[in-house]
Amino acid sequence: MFTKYGRYGLPHKRLVQLSDDDTLIQWKDPKKSKEKLRQLCTEDIVSIMIGADHTKVMKKQKIPVEYDNFCMSIITKKRSLDLRFDD
Repeated sequence: MFTKYGRYGLPHKRLVQLSDDDTLIQWKDPKKSKEKLRQLCTEDIVSIMIGADHTKVMKKQKIPVEYDNFCMSIITKKRSLDLRFDD
């Protein structure tokens, strides 16, 4: 379970998982069992950055410094997946 930060709106809790064949990172709302999985191809990943200050999305959120080590951004050429570990 992660907190996912997006370009618009408030952060949301999301269940994030790796596909069985390790080719996709998938996420969905844990309260909506029938919701279609959103996904990101692992092949498209350019880098993974730890911390809350690497993307515009995370900088906009103004996450307190004590949570910096609990944040990561998975970056592709087209987008980023910005997450905070909940525990």
